[in-house]
Amino acid sequence: MGALDTEARKYLSRKEIFADAFNYLLFDGEEVIRPEELPEMDTAGIAVPYGNRARLPVQMYRDAMKLWSAMTDDRAIYVILGSEYQGKVHYGMPVKDALYDMIGYSKQIEESRRSYRAGKDTPEDAGKAGLALDKGVLKIRLTDEEFLSGLRRGIN
Repeated sequence: MGALDTEARKYLSRKEIFADAFNYLLFDGEEVIRPEELPEMDTAGIAVPYGNRARLPVQMYRDAMKLWSAMTDDRAIYVILGSEYQGKVHYGMPVKDALYDMIGYSKQIEESRRSYRAGKDTPEDAGKAGLALDKGVLKIRLTDEEFLSGLRRGIN
């Protein structure tokens, strides 16, 4: 990491500066995002990409990430705000940024798949979707396709 990246990281690590930057970019400078609403997030992205048979982990680091909890119509919306600092133009930045997002999505799928497999269906229930009562606990049964992918066809 170069000196410029280090200084940029230090400068934008201040919540008021980070909030100002996003308010300028997203809301024409109007203070919508407040510094006290921005808890830090772990900037490391570590995942075994979905479908990676070699099971080789990929690790990348964003320069800064914060979680913003916005309220609209009495409903919470969670927005992850991230930034990358570059001393020079990086023409591949959209791809690099998309990789960060895909690593996060891949991690979510893996966590979902792991939680489904922890509550395995009984052999007679395998492949049948729906709700099932198991020892007094209501569980969701998955189709074979849902179980395999770690994603439900409907809302996850």
